Amino acid sequence: MGQDLLDFDLFSDETLADPYPTYAKLREIGPAVYLEQNHAWALTQYAAARAALVDHETFSSVGGVALNRAANEAFARAVLLRDPPEHAAMRRPMTAQLGPREIASVEPWAARRAEDLVAAAVRRGRFDAVRELAEDYVCSVMSELIGLPDGDRDRLLLWGRATFDMFGPPNARTTEALGHAGDMIDYVHALAAPGGPRGGWGAELMAGAHRGDLPAEVAVLDLVAYVISSVVTTIHAIGNLLWLLAARPDEWRRLRADPARVPAACNEALRLEAPAQLFGRRTTREVRIGDAVLPAEAQVIVLFASANRDERKWGPDADVFDADRPEVGDHLAFSRGPHSCVGMGVARMKMCALLAALVRNVDSIEFDGPPVRTVNNLLRGFTELPLRVTA
Repeated sequence: MGQDLLDFDLFSDETLADPYPTYAKLREIGPAVYLEQNHAWALTQYAAARAALVDHETFSSVGGVALNRAANEAFARAVLLRDPPEHAAMRRPMTAQLGPREIASVEPWAARRAEDLVAAAVRRGRFDAVRELAEDYVCSVMSELIGLPDGDRDRLLLWGRATFDMFGPPNARTTEALGHAGDMIDYVHALAAPGGPRGGWGAELMAGAHRGDLPAEVAVLDLVAYVISSVVTTIHAIGNLLWLLAARPDEWRRLRADPARVPAACNEALRLEAPAQLFGRRTTREVRIGDAVLPAEAQVIVLFASANRDERKWGPDADVFDADRPEVGDHLAFSRGPHSCVGMGVARMKMCALLAALVRNVDSIEFDGPPVRTVNNLLRGFTELPLRVTA
């Protein structure tokens, strides 16, 4: 079994369709497993993955977040591919805008938007939870918060999915996605020009650049992180959450009986179905993990989604949805350490607002046709999720 897995392609269509059996087998081999086809070390278990994420001095993001050279070079100045202290300086403007106080100030408006969309969905009875709920909600909220032009939704979604494909290994999906990089960067540069964002956090960010508070290039790269990363990952997180709950009517009834469990249910969905399954790192020195010795300059794949189902951390029922699971907030769906997701507070707020509106207004939720999965190098979620609800 071990040799088969060493020669195994973690990014084949078959594996991406259902990666969890493979992750389980990799965890059995050890916390660090070398994958011949991917030319990379996979960190499979929770303790090893978390330790790597908090140790940027050994597991660097510089030249290693993407699993191919072209993407690492194209995004070399982006905050995602920098280490402290430069990383902290580039991230600071976003951190200031996405703190608890700022999120609390927009939460009532986001909750009202969720109520409106859910009310419309309930009136229809049948809807696509991706296109007509998750995408509508996330795109409208983020467009308002960031100050994006109207009518850009389809382009943002295309570029968002392409960005996560770009960070995969050299394969057909990566090559196709890299073809969109120029258009995406041109769009963000135009958006960052004077008069670009029509208000909101994006305008504040660019105003700081025009005042000289931060370099314009840093502001543009921060805006890329706002526009691209936050949109598609949150859409997939919501789709995954609703897919899990539609398959579990007992869990839905428990949420209806106790809406206070909504935040825990969102965290458990993030643990069980991480929207971003992995990211890369590069070792700066030789390092031992379990019985494996990783050389300096080794490409590393930190498997968030495998760590989130590690029996050593979560117990023998790690593959089971359980909103009452102790310490569910320990999941790695938002990473850890200096590169923990700067927008995780906003993402949780949107997930909880939409689920809370559904719990208040929907008596039952079930599938209304077969879901269609997204096939992406890094993302896990749905392109279509037909649901039927009763009030």
